[in-house]
Amino acid sequence: MEVASNVRELIKPANSSPPPRPSILLSCLDQIAPRVYMPFLYFFARFIPSNQLKLSLSKTLSLFYPLAGRYKLLPNQALEIQCCDSGIEFFEALASKSLEEELGSFHEFNPSLDSLASREAFPTQETTELPLVSIKLTRFLCGGACLQVATHHSAADGVATADFVKAWALISSGQEHRVNPPHLGTIPAPPAEYQIEPPPFPDTSNVERSILSFTSSGIRSLLKSDTTATRFEILAAHLWIAITRARTELSLLQPHEETRLGFAVNGRKRFNPPIPDGFLGNAVFLAIASSSIEQLLAGSIDGVVNLIQEAKRRITHQHMLSTAAWIASRKCPLEISLSFNHSDLVISSWQRLEIAGADFGSGKPVFAGTMGIVWAGVAIIFPEIEGNDRLVVNTMLERDQMDVVRRDPGLIV
Repeated sequence: MEVASNVRELIKPANSSPPPRPSILLSCLDQIAPRVYMPFLYFFARFIPSNQLKLSLSKTLSLFYPLAGRYKLLPNQALEIQCCDSGIEFFEALASKSLEEELGSFHEFNPSLDSLASREAFPTQETTELPLVSIKLTRFLCGGACLQVATHHSAADGVATADFVKAWALISSGQEHRVNPPHLGTIPAPPAEYQIEPPPFPDTSNVERSILSFTSSGIRSLLKSDTTATRFEILAAHLWIAITRARTELSLLQPHEETRLGFAVNGRKRFNPPIPDGFLGNAVFLAIASSSIEQLLAGSIDGVVNLIQEAKRRITHQHMLSTAAWIASRKCPLEISLSFNHSDLVISSWQRLEIAGADFGSGKPVFAGTMGIVWAGVAIIFPEIEGNDRLVVNTMLERDQMDVVRRDPGLIV
């Protein structure tokens, strides 16, 4: 797809008064977050006037003022946000075709989606002019639009980014009275989920992406007993088994090896007391379920669901405090990375982020998700669009593994 960028400008907060906090030292979880942009993509059937978006964005930044700031890199490589109202990037572009012609169904991967996503690496200067948020509005022929909101991961996790977009959409649609200001507190201050070595940057040259679509009834039918489980727990177990089976078929894994499933758990309500609503930053912790290859493939999906539920229960207030304290005890945050290898799978669910309801005044999106993340062994569950009884999973594997997974007759339910 040909996308021509023709406008770039900086959007600054409408209220330029001195911020309540001129600088913010990011929390330990912010410091170890991947220093890359995390793009959300929203597709709309009708075009949204750019002036309306820019005006409402400026008002939103008066509330979420840290996002209009800039990073300062401290001597120990930690990050601090200078709340200087420098603004965020806003691009406008025109696609060469209509939305339907170019993208078709959102139930399968289309490489054209990648041209709409930003994947800039973090620069190495001590003090950088890197905008913390980059917005790109792409207009399609014959109506329709794609709005990309790419937030730098160290400044906000998926939940915080969704809160920012929700507030922006409410202001854009004339519902400013429903917007709650963000909470600018901090996470309360050696887990197996992390390791001490420089984090690897993903090699995307051999990564294949596939969008897999599952019905809610099909997911529920996978359980063989009356086990109480969420759709995420069942689907995560199903994908973990299927991908491990494919890797075993290719002789990449041996029966005695361990495989682990990592998944994100929102810690906001798990602290005691809970973190206030609207926390701006990273508050997601990693849960890990593990099994030998042999036991995972020989057992029932109900047993695998139990492993996932046990891993989720381990993310307690005390566990999160000890994790945060351990991370904070390291001299340099860049030496910490997630400890995953070739046998593991990481799944992130965006079901509860409410990104599918972002109405800027021209209607809710026909699709919402992300395409800019490319990392082998990662799967992201997109939220449902209203009236669509399906969960769509953006799955990324090495090409030979993806070929085997696609041929699995029991994969799609």
